[in-house]
Amino acid sequence: MVSVNIDKDPHFRRIIVNEDKCTKCQLCIPSCPSAAFSDLNLFTYEADLCFGCSNCLEYCPYDALDFENWSASNPLELNRLFLLGASAFEIHLGSDLEALENFYLKLNLNSVKLESFSIGSEKMTDDELAESAIFIVNMTREQANFKDRLIIIQCDGIPQSGARLSNNSAKDLKSIHNADLVLKTLKKNNLLLPNIFVQIAGGIDDKSLAKAHALGVEIHGVAIGSWLRKKILELDMAEAKGLCKKIINQSKANAKKTETQKLKIASSSKNLAVQK
Repeated sequence: MVSVNIDKDPHFRRIIVNEDKCTKCQLCIPSCPSAAFSDLNLFTYEADLCFGCSNCLEYCPYDALDFENWSASNPLELNRLFLLGASAFEIHLGSDLEALENFYLKLNLNSVKLESFSIGSEKMTDDELAESAIFIVNMTREQANFKDRLIIIQCDGIPQSGARLSNNSAKDLKSIHNADLVLKTLKKNNLLLPNIFVQIAGGIDDKSLAKAHALGVEIHGVAIGSWLRKKILELDMAEAKGLCKKIINQSKANAKKTETQKLKIASSSKNLAVQK
């Protein structure tokens, strides 16, 4: 999966350290869920480990930490990755749908099997969210071989809150709300097609899928990022590998089950159309 961004997004930022202000007090170290800060013999910061959660900012008393954002929205580079064998991508977008379309139409989708579009977070209103969902489905289904690809609409809630709000059991409600709105919008417009899937992200944990279903929101899956990253860091190597293998196998089983259900729905709709 290759991730790109159309607009500024919390997933495309990382901390920079102002060496002139930093006193090496190390107060940031325990706040970092990815161990980007370290005190092994010498205080260090490894930028490649930072995923932009912002935990550390409130722990720095010297204002020595700030964010830098970067853009990963070059369609030519993404096409090169497709040539090298990448078959899935994820686009994080804001409300600029024209920019999304301009980017998307430059992609060579011949070898692509899965497309994921991440929408929501605090930046978008409900109306913008609904408009984006409709736009994504209409845009993707106009492309050749659309039915051969899986399209995921990922409804973000509070970005990186799995790392920042660890004691808040309601942090996933925003993403569940967004998914509910998207599902209702697509159903209302007859756009919840057999290869369209809706999942949630942002503040998600191992209970979020069941919580959404209990609330009557029939999402197809969850994207557990920050929560899972923290869990893995608590384990030794053998336990971490075992957990990852278990999650992968369960994900495959869930995907197969969902695909079977979608095919049954599509078949039933076809039979109904023939009968009519």
